[in-house]
Parts: sequence; structure tokens; C-alpha cells
Amino acid sequence: MISHTHVPRLLPWTGPAGKPAYLLDGGAGRISRIADTIERDQLGMADDLLDDAAEALADRTATRESQHWKDNNSDNVSTSIKFSGCSLSNGGTSGTFKYATLQLKKERAKLPDPVVARNNNYCGTSSFGDVASGSYYFNYSGLNGTDQTSWHLSVSSVVVKY
Repeated sequence: MISHTHVPRLLPWTGPAGKPAYLLDGGAGRISRIADTIERDQLGMADDLLDDAAEALADRTATRESQHWKDNNSDNVSTSIKFSGCSLSNGGTSGTFKYATLQLKKERAKLPDPVVARNNNYCGTSSFGDVASGSYYFNYSGLNGTDQTSWHLSVSSVVVKY
């Protein structure tokens, strides 16, 4: 008598109640081929995602824009941005941080986003006043008074109040 022992294969989908699904066919059946195809597709998507992430991280301009937020302006609070722990670097070389020129922008669908206000941030708080209701974000357009595209701004903490 010949006995075959198959190691359980974790499938790329879940079973009943969200529990892991396993297969014991040794890799020769129809379900194994379906699982192979799904896993190949998943690995391809993961590879594409890693390529996109590497491209975004390599593009220094991608780091110039903040996350976006919605201000309903229901409380008449001034919009402010606070930086702490500011530094500059350029390929391993540290630079002296003096200030970053920040632009507060308002989102507009299918149109260029206008700059609502500009302010220099000296690694502290920049106030942009009470802004109208809408979706906003900020970016930095300059470092130490120039558009230093070869330098990278690092900030250990960013607090936006609106």
C-alpha cells in the first residue's frame, strides 16, 4: 500500500465565518489551479503597489503636499499649522532650517486649486485666519526663501487646527 501525505495549503480566500481555508489535494486539482491564478494576480498587484510606492518616495515633490481636510467653518476658528522638529537634508547632508514658505490651498473640482494664503513657518505656528467653508490642504513652496528642490524638509510633528 502506498501512502501520500499532503501538507495543507493555505488558500488565498477565507472559509466559513472568515476562518482560513486549507486544501489537501497536493497541488494537482482544479482548486489548486484556481488558487495559483489568484495568488499570481495578488503578487502582481503587490509588485505594482511596491513600484508605485518606490516612485512616490523617490519623487521629492510628492512630499510637499499635506493631507486634505474639510473645514465646515461652523466655529469661526482660525486655521493654523504648527511644525516642530524641523530639519533639512540633501542626500545625507544636513542643512540649516530657517523657515518654510507654506501655501494654504482650497480644493476646486476640475479647476486649479487657488492659494488662499501664504505664510512663513519658522518651525512653530503659522496662522492663516478664518477661512470659508471648504476642503483645504497646504504645501511648502520654498525653503529658507528659495525653491530648493534638491533639499528635503523633515518635520517630526505637524498639527493642523481649523
